[in-house]
Formats: sequence, structure tokens, C-alpha cells
Amino acid sequence: MMANNTKNHDKKGWNVNTINFIQVNVGKRIAATQNLDGTCCKNVVGLVQEPYLKKNGKAGVAKPSEFLGKGRAAIYAPVMEGIQVLPLPLLSSDDCTVAALTCAGCTIWVCSVYLDIKKPVKGSWVKVLDAARKASMPVLLGIDSNSHSYLYGDRENRRGLEMEDIIVSYGLEVHNQGNMPTFTGAGQNGTINQSFIDVTLSMGLAQEVTDWCVDSLPSLSDHRNISFTLKFKVRSRSEKVTKMGRNYHKADWAKFKEIVNTGCMTEIAERRVWTPRHIEAACQKWYSPVLRAFNTVCPSTKIKVRDD
Repeated sequence: MMANNTKNHDKKGWNVNTINFIQVNVGKRIAATQNLDGTCCKNVVGLVQEPYLKKNGKAGVAKPSEFLGKGRAAIYAPVMEGIQVLPLPLLSSDDCTVAALTCAGCTIWVCSVYLDIKKPVKGSWVKVLDAARKASMPVLLGIDSNSHSYLYGDRENRRGLEMEDIIVSYGLEVHNQGNMPTFTGAGQNGTINQSFIDVTLSMGLAQEVTDWCVDSLPSLSDHRNISFTLKFKVRSRSEKVTKMGRNYHKADWAKFKEIVNTGCMTEIAERRVWTPRHIEAACQKWYSPVLRAFNTVCPSTKIKVRDD
């Protein structure tokens, strides 16, 4: 399956290919699912949860053949030029659809995940992370987590803490930004319930995922549309590259220890009561002298290489 992308050049000579994404739970709504036709036909790949499925099991969109997944998680990949999207059925399940996306010779896995609030957080999507880590494959995940965590919201619960354990264990990047809730629904006694349960994660793509935001326009679902951009960079083989590096063998580690051994380190070591504010302050106190010492005894220098 092919999808379109935008190509340009950055100031350092890289060829930059960009792919736009939308992430949304359409709540099995017909109108919200059909609304994807107008969105994903504009060079946008969709990570969709709870799509509307017809009685024949096909998605209720104009071109169901472009809709990967037949359960509660799907990937909408319109046929366009520049990107190949291939389903990975052995890694997929009803609640997790996985595909290999290739652009400019680079391949990543993209996943749409629905975490049922009645099921454990640690589901089949974690097996995808295991397989990706074993294969050294970057992964992009759009997840309706049905959980609350301070990593991507304004409160936490047990499911959120379980999500945090997985995020930390696999070194995942959380791309959520801002204070716009991703879910808005009817609460009790006529109130409005707002939360941040939709999360975008990645492994090995910390700098490649950009422009993440929650769309304020109606999605025809109780979840808002999330949009972001994925960037692939490719450099010409014959182009010379200037890289920075350090010669650790020439570092004066005795001097490093001398510089780092400051009073603030003793203060950190002697503290017995810790709060989030104390931890943040201690990290800042620890990082500054360590970085200063490291740059002093082992400075970064330019290395001329040819990118073959």
C-alpha cells in the first residue's frame, strides 16, 4: 500500500520526508468513521480506535481495503505515493493493529492500540514492543489507554501507574503536549467529563515525531482528533558529514572526580526525606557539575567522516 508524503531539505543537507498522522477513537460512530475519509485522503495516515464496522466486518469508509484491522484498533492508510504500508498480522490482534511503514528506505512499525478498561493494561501491544526491541525496530503507537497518568494528563490511577511502568521499562517517549483534553463526554448530573486518556508513544523516534497537538474542531466522536508529523531524514552517500565526538581515553578522570566532588553532592547524599520537588531540584544540582566536569576533562571535538 502506498501513501503520499512531503519532501524538502533542511539546512544541514538532509532530505526530509514528512508524513502527517491523525489519532482518534471514533467510538464506533458511523459519522465519525466516515469523517476519516475527508481527513485521511489528504496525505494523512490514521491510527484509529473503535471504528464503525459493517455487518460484513468491513470498515464503514469509502475504501475499506485501505483500512487495516477488523477489531477495535485499526490503521487507515490511503493509497498515495511515497510510502509503503504493509500489515503485520502475526503481531496484530483485535485490540492492536500493527503495520510496517517504509519511507525513503527507512522502516518503522506503526501501531493502533485500544486498551479495554475491563482488561489488563499489559496486553498484546507489549509483545509488539518486545519484538521491536529484539529487532531494533523503531515503533510509533497511538493508544486509547483508558488510564490516567501525570506523564500525559492531570491525574493518575492504578492503570496509569501500570502504563508508567511499561513506558519506563521500554524507554518509550511520551509525545503528548499542552492542556487540551483528548476526551470530552457527559458526566453525572449533567456535568462534562474531560480527561487525557489518549496517548502517543514511540520507541526510537524521540526526535522524529513533531508538531503533536489536540485539534479543537469537532471529530463527531467524544474523543478529539490528535495530529502530529513523522519526519524521515536521508543524506546523500557521497556527502561529507561533520560529527562531534569525545576521546574518552584522553580524559583526566581524576580531575573529573575532583570537579564533581562538591558540597551539593554531599547535600544530596545526606537527604532522608524526598518529595517530587526535592527530586527535581536534586537532579538539577547533580547535572550541572557533572556536565561541567565532563566537558572540561573530555571536550567534544569535530570529527570529519564520509557517510558511506
